[in-house]
Amino acid sequence: MRELTFRSMFLLVFIFFVSSCSSEGLDDPLEAKTCIQLVEAGKVVAERVLAELSDETFVGLEERSDSNEFLIYIAELMRTEDFKNRALNLGCQDGDLKIQGCRTYKGIFKEKHGELARQYLAPYFEFCS
Repeated sequence: MRELTFRSMFLLVFIFFVSSCSSEGLDDPLEAKTCIQLVEAGKVVAERVLAELSDETFVGLEERSDSNEFLIYIAELMRTEDFKNRALNLGCQDGDLKIQGCRTYKGIFKEKHGELARQYLAPYFEFCS
């Protein structure tokens, strides 16, 4: 019985370790327990949005046959309402979120981005400069 308990405990610790070392981290704003976690989830979501926007340009977007669907998809990825509601529930202050965002998102600003991605990041560039 003791061996089974040890194996079970080892398996639980291993699963926790692997999940905590995930490359993406928390990405669901509804799971954030603190304002800092909410900002970190926002970074993961922002990285996904930027990956989708990659080198997309305004002209390229206009030429896409699925531009409306693409923009709807991006809006769904952003989960803006979920983030806003969770921030309210956690009592996060807008200024504090912005300051924490500048710290957390720092690496994103250094990367090269296309037109649409730069437009998406414009509010962050403006506040964090």
